Amino acid sequence: LGAGARRTHRARNLKELVRKEAGENCSGAKVRVTLLNGGTDGYQPEVYGETITVERTISLHGGYNGYKLLDNDGKERSRSKKDLDAMLDQLNIQVENPVAVLDQEEAKKFLMGKPEDKYTFYCKATELERLDRVYADIADNIDQLCRGEQRIRNSLEPSMEHLKRLEAEWKQFQELDKLESKVLEYKVSMAWSLHHEHMEKVQEIQQVRQLSFVIT
Repeated sequence: LGAGARRTHRARNLKELVRKEAGENCSGAKVRVTLLNGGTDGYQPEVYGETITVERTISLHGGYNGYKLLDNDGKERSRSKKDLDAMLDQLNIQVENPVAVLDQEEAKKFLMGKPEDKYTFYCKATELERLDRVYADIADNIDQLCRGEQRIRNSLEPSMEHLKRLEAEWKQFQELDKLESKVLEYKVSMAWSLHHEHMEKVQEIQQVRQLSFVIT
């Protein structure tokens, strides 16, 4: 069901689980566990049916060495460890929990072990050990994210300073545009003033000419 060889307390690796008594011609072994898949909590019942068989192949001399998920008719449906983990999660089967899967060694520790062993058993059974690892991983991830955020902030600091300078220059350009608009208004006002002044002089000259004409 996805557990490592050391979890059995009988071998250091998978190949050691194959008995030597099988002989030199033995190329490996296959282990099958069939699980009920009924009820509302079944894992993909439309695919696997009422039972799911997990087949583990242990190859001694090369070849396929992995998992297979078989449906109710024995037909292969998946070789993905991810699908196996999803199935175990759906059926709430905790392979590493000694209460769910109790082997001989764990039973001895529970019955005759030291208080420290029983406390370890308790932590595994209540999943405190797993939760502690999860929280530790979360804390590490948060720490990494915080350090990454700080690195990003530090790398952005020169850009932010450059942005502030550009904003200040943009404000100066805006003020310059306002000044140019005022200058244009003043030029227009000055042109009209000169025009009025010129027209007044023209009128004065015309009046003087008319007066001179009358006198002569």
